[in-house]
Amino acid sequence: MLEKVFKGHLPVLKQVEQALPTADHPDAPVHQSAPPASPAPNSRQQQKAQKWAQRLERYEQVHALRQQGYCIPDIAHHLGMGERTVYTYLSHATFPEWQPTVFRRPRESILDPYKPYLLEQWNQGHQQARQLFNDIQQQGYGGTYETGFWTKRHPQESRI
Repeated sequence: MLEKVFKGHLPVLKQVEQALPTADHPDAPVHQSAPPASPAPNSRQQQKAQKWAQRLERYEQVHALRQQGYCIPDIAHHLGMGERTVYTYLSHATFPEWQPTVFRRPRESILDPYKPYLLEQWNQGHQQARQLFNDIQQQGYGGTYETGFWTKRHPQESRI
């Protein structure tokens, strides 16, 4: 199970590994990989303009179908879009521009307090998942091995 957890965090683990000096060269400078190359600005601007035009066309189609008397589920089905999007378009008298996405803080995991220990052990070569699980269980971890480290909880509580 821990192997799955670590594989899911592989990009972050590689960044951490690159940031740590190696044992044979502790004074060596930290090497960072270059950020991925971004597409040319003109290409990106063209893509944005094309998506904007497609959304505008969809907005106009939604309003046209509604004026013809179609109900919202039928409009959504016909245009291959969600009913919520149809409601949104119909609730605006003019074409709604996209709003910036509000990023939410990632959910906390019951495994979070144990991740530094697990990462340290993993990097030291202690990669037996069952033993690592037993170690964090002795430190107070309340999840189970078989269910992917979900908490032992009361039935009325929701999954984390």
